[in-house]
Amino acid sequence: MRILPPCRICASSMVAISDGRAATSRLQEMHLRLGAKMTAFSGWSMPSHYAGWGGVKEHLHVRRQAGLFDVSHMTPVRITGTGRDDALVRFLERATVADVQGLPRGMGVPTVLPRDEKGAIQDTSLLVNAGDHFLLNTHAGRRDGSLGLLRRIAATGDFPGVELTPLLGCALLDLQGPLAAEALHAACDDCENEAQMDVVRSLPWLGSAVAHIAGQECRVTRCGFTGEDGFQILVGGSGGGIDGDTPHRQRTREELEEVASTLLAQPDVALAGLRARDSLRLEAGLPVIGQDFAPLTMADTMTTTTTTRAALPETMAEAGLLHLIAPSRRTLGFEGGFTGAATILPQLSAVAPCRRRIGLLGGDPKEVRCPPARPGAAVGVSGSAREVGVVTSGGVSPSLGMRPICLAYVDDEHATEGKELSIVIRGEERQFVVVALPFVPFNYKK
Repeated sequence: MRILPPCRICASSMVAISDGRAATSRLQEMHLRLGAKMTAFSGWSMPSHYAGWGGVKEHLHVRRQAGLFDVSHMTPVRITGTGRDDALVRFLERATVADVQGLPRGMGVPTVLPRDEKGAIQDTSLLVNAGDHFLLNTHAGRRDGSLGLLRRIAATGDFPGVELTPLLGCALLDLQGPLAAEALHAACDDCENEAQMDVVRSLPWLGSAVAHIAGQECRVTRCGFTGEDGFQILVGGSGGGIDGDTPHRQRTREELEEVASTLLAQPDVALAGLRARDSLRLEAGLPVIGQDFAPLTMADTMTTTTTTRAALPETMAEAGLLHLIAPSRRTLGFEGGFTGAATILPQLSAVAPCRRRIGLLGGDPKEVRCPPARPGAAVGVSGSAREVGVVTSGGVSPSLGMRPICLAYVDDEHATEGKELSIVIRGEERQFVVVALPFVPFNYKK
């Protein structure tokens, strides 16, 4: 184990994804056996869709029943501390914009990791208070940069006893859809025990607890990125042990597969890949880091995006993420503020950015066939050569009869709902209208 005083980093768990080799989930062999068509994604090889299904069918199954995604490319980091001088809380409040001190045990919160004092965004994440430790997800192509940022903060010497453990030996699953709670409850080992508290179905949105599936201890958190009810399931990581770094052993591939197989054995659950995940989140109007905002840097990975770097917002204000700053963290001048606070906090009261993220909806394909807009496409005023924005995400909506939809950043004066704008697709000007987000209403747990 590598020691970097005053913070212990479990370096033996790290796997490089910047050396030309694609990282893979520990469930890779299972995916291939079940007909997965693999795709490259930010340095990883992950399922795009599955034979006999396809992205549209998987998408609709998630909207109507429940889909199981492998999201192991979002590496969780287990963060612990000795408890002396509240170093762990202070560390997390330096690294994120969350109210860590006020985050109850068994609850999570979406947050942002500012990169530097200029206020640029390094990562967006879910932070979970698991009691004796915290869990913080990192995104695929940003993992190395995010871990480097956390290391640098820890290495200042201000947070003695803080330990970071990337949980690369685990599997991270997402069970999403209106029937996800019932399916997860049925898959739990204690589901038929009347005396056992209904841990899963009683969880509030962003609530987190330990459940047992196929004999394995799992950390389940009610959250998701599809607009539906759902759960993130960390398999083999709730005990924190990987690669022999702690007394808790790493789970075997067979044990991880058994958990996934138990979930898939539920009649309403089917596998779904990244293609469906992307169309689901697009219908929900949810932006993706690195594609819709905060371009990747050389410190993160060699991966690039199709959207030009200049077009992507890099700050919380430009990206429309200032609401993630906890109310208790919005005061300038307090001791131990988060990275970039002096730059970011004044944006709360500043004039709104000149560009806004909007949703654009195309026409009914039964009347006018329109290919989807692609990231980087210019948004203009109908009948004019004037460009007023840029598309950052585009596709078609299976839930809306395959109508083209996209997220775009446009000049504020053109962001009014009902405004007609145009996008040139395959050399032809296509008409879109500005609509309120999300395109499809959220179905989160109330």
